[in-house]
Amino acid sequence: MKTKFAFVPAALAAALVIGVPTLGQAASSDGKKQGQPRAEKMMEHLDTDKNGSISREEFAAVRHGKLADYDKDGDGALSKAEYEAMVTAQAQKMAERSFAKLDANKDGKIDQSEREARRDEAFKRLDKNGDGTISPDELRGPKR
Repeated sequence: MKTKFAFVPAALAAALVIGVPTLGQAASSDGKKQGQPRAEKMMEHLDTDKNGSISREEFAAVRHGKLADYDKDGDGALSKAEYEAMVTAQAQKMAERSFAKLDANKDGKIDQSEREARRDEAFKRLDKNGDGTISPDELRGPKR
């Protein structure tokens, strides 16, 4: 029997489409939670009435505004070309952020040691019990 794993591609796609950071809460190698600054930034960006929660209307308004930025002909819809421009711009921003994180020594290059360090961090995050292997349960993550 094959086991299926859900890795949150929908959240990544949503982040690309609406242009807001994702809410990662991964543990770093020292056990501290990461992602809180991103969560706070997302809350600040989306909670327009500053009541401490994001309503469906607030979420939709930001998404609509982001899509409107790419609706160059103003017809209220995205053509294939407009959509491709939006996805390309978001991918560029994502690549810039990713590169900045990987380039630990800020020399404008990602060398083997920097790639290995990120790979090791990712392995440690996934190996939740620290036994040196990643089980299917660890890949699945917490149940919702």
